[in-house]
Parts: sequence; C-alpha cells; structure tokens
Amino acid sequence: MVQLGIVVPSSLPEFPCNVSNIPNKIGGFPYWLYPCDPQLLKCQKCQELMPLLMQIYCPDDDVAEAFHRIVYVFCCPKNSCHSGNDGFLVLRAQLYEESDYYSQDGDWIGAVSHFCFCRLPGTKRCGSCSTAYYCSREHQVLDWPTHKQECKNLPGEQSKIFVWPEHEIEDEDEPDKDTWTSEQQSKFQVDTSITEEDKELEQEDETEVDVDKQFLKFEKRIAMCPSQVLRYARLGEEDSDPLFVSESGKPEFVPDCPHCKGKRTFEFQIMPQLLNYLKIDHKDPNALDWGTLLIYSCANHCEEANQRYTTEYLCVQKFSQAGMGDSMRKKLEERAKVEEETE
Repeated sequence: MVQLGIVVPSSLPEFPCNVSNIPNKIGGFPYWLYPCDPQLLKCQKCQELMPLLMQIYCPDDDVAEAFHRIVYVFCCPKNSCHSGNDGFLVLRAQLYEESDYYSQDGDWIGAVSHFCFCRLPGTKRCGSCSTAYYCSREHQVLDWPTHKQECKNLPGEQSKIFVWPEHEIEDEDEPDKDTWTSEQQSKFQVDTSITEEDKELEQEDETEVDVDKQFLKFEKRIAMCPSQVLRYARLGEEDSDPLFVSESGKPEFVPDCPHCKGKRTFEFQIMPQLLNYLKIDHKDPNALDWGTLLIYSCANHCEEANQRYTTEYLCVQKFSQAGMGDSMRKKLEERAKVEEETE
C-alpha cells in the first residue's frame, strides 16, 4: 500500500520534542533525531548550508537499530547549483528504542543542551550576551541582524537565513479507484488535470512526437489525490515501485550503498505539487523545477563508521518534452499569479 503525504495546517511542537511527536513536514528547520555535524549540510557547489526541504519519520519495526528513523532531504535554493542530481542532499538517521538521547518515555535527554536557531548543536556562544548559541561562525554572522535587537537593545532587522516555508505533512493510504468517494475527492484542492485545451497547446509543439505514455499513466494515478506532495512505498510493501513522470530520465543505475556495499532500494518520492508550497516564481524560466525527486536508501539500514547521519541517493526526473509537463507548470504559474494578486 502506497502512503501519500498531504500538506495540512497545524501547530508544530517545540524543538527538541518527545521522539513520538517528531513531525513529517516540509521546510523550516529540521527536527534532528540527534546532533548533526553542520559540515554535512554544505552544498557541494556553493558551499553554503542547505535548508531542509522535507523530513519523514519512517521507523522500521522489524529492525532493532531502526526503531526510530528519519530521512531528511535538503535543497539548495540557488538555481545555479542545480544540475542533474546536484543541489540536493539526503541524510538518514536511526536509533535503537533505548539510547543515550531519549528517555524511556521518549523525552530528550541528550548531552547537547544548547542549540543554534537551525537546531544544530550550539557549540559557539554570543560573546556579548552569552545567551545565544550557534553551530558555526557563519550562522552567528547571518543571525546578527535579528539577534542584535535582544542582545544590545538595538533596532532589529529581518533575518538573512533562508528556509523553505514550513508545513506539516499528514499521511494517508492511497485511495483505491473503486472506493474513491466524492467526499474524499473534495478534500484535495490542487487541480493538475489535463484539459482538452492543454492537450491542444501541447500538440502544437508535438507534431512529430507522441505524447509520453508514462506521463499519462502518472497523471491518471495522481488524479485521485492531486495535492499529494509525497509518495512513500518502501521495499517489501505492495506496489513499491516509483511512479515515474516520464519514459525518459529514469535512473539507469542506482549506486550501491558505499558503506556496506548492499543495494539501495526505492523508499519514497517527492512530487511536483510540493512546488506549490515553496513560494517559487514559476514564471521564471530558471526557477527550481522537477518532475519528481526519487529517494533510494540502503536496504540493510547500515551506518557509516564514526558518522551517525548516512548519505543516501536522490535522482531528479524531469518532465519530458513529449509529456504534459508544460500543462502542469502552467497550472503552477496560474496559482502563483492568483496568490500574487491576493497579497
């Protein structure tokens, strides 16, 4: 059974929180399962810390060392850093039921008691007030325009820290087409259906190319729940293959886990509907864009030696020229225009 992720309004718990309350969400700052080295988060191109795109709490009840388990996806906001699969980072963290970080009741008892605003360990402290903690000199400098108001009672400014907009994700079973009701359908508001007008516009540019049949399959599958931003279907579950957006751009090779040399298998994918929530200018031809982001993780739940956060594999698949990607992007542009007019 495929689990779908739907964006819902909610109030998120304070960090650090009880491990049972760690949310599935997009944007904002991560809810770290345990302290993370900020050096892991640097974009390979611009060398700046990448903001969180999504985190998923996904434990494995059959594997003791993965009793608690979170997968984090980070995305550099700079368009120039995105080429192929570059500009993204996937980290996996996991813990036994009993650990040095959480009590038997699930409350945080870790040795780290001070955190940076980004929720990484606060190893540096403001020399003036000694109350603000930071993970790095870089974040201390970036936070100063905001912090100086409380530090020295000076006029504050807007923080220069970039984060993607924060929303909680609620999981639901993918509906069966035979049991899908109109009441359920009304819950989902994002319209990604292909109209006859869309098809005509696409066909003008496709005089010698057939429509991508894989995209039509993709569009038909997501029509039962058009607002899904996530599809979770890990190995061993029914229908655990990714839902590709195109015949082209499928990963020809998924690298094995570099630590245990075992296979990496598909775990979940991030859908193009997520772009609706990132406040991206869809009218910009160079704006961040994807058809789907495919995340593959080590099937053995292995951990890198001396490193609690393990890097996993992400593949970016784009819409094909022969598909209906333009029509979906058109709808994103229309939504962005409506939001712009109402602000």
